[in-house]
Amino acid sequence: MKENLARECQTNFKKYALIVLHFDDQIATWQNEKSGADYRDAVQHLDQTRTNIHNICLNDIKILNRMAENDGLPAFADTKDRKLTRIDIGVKP
Repeated sequence: MKENLARECQTNFKKYALIVLHFDDQIATWQNEKSGADYRDAVQHLDQTRTNIHNICLNDIKILNRMAENDGLPAFADTKDRKLTRIDIGVKP
C-alpha cells in the first residue's frame, strides 16, 4: 500500500511540475492559435487543471507527513508553521 501511495504521489508531483513548467508556453501558443472565447476557455481549463493537481499534491504531502510521523521519521515537508502555496510545490520558471 505504501509503495502504491509513493508511486501515486510521484506521478502527481510530476504532473504538477509539467503543468507549471509548460504553462506560459502553452498560453503563448494558444494566443496565436485560438480566438477570444476559445482562448479564454482553454486557459481557464488549464488553470483549473493546475489548481486541481496542486490541491492533490498538497493532500499527498499531508498524507506523507502523517505516515512519517507515525513511523517516527522527519516530515516529508514542513507544513506546521504556515499554509503551503503553489510555490512550495513547484515554481514557475
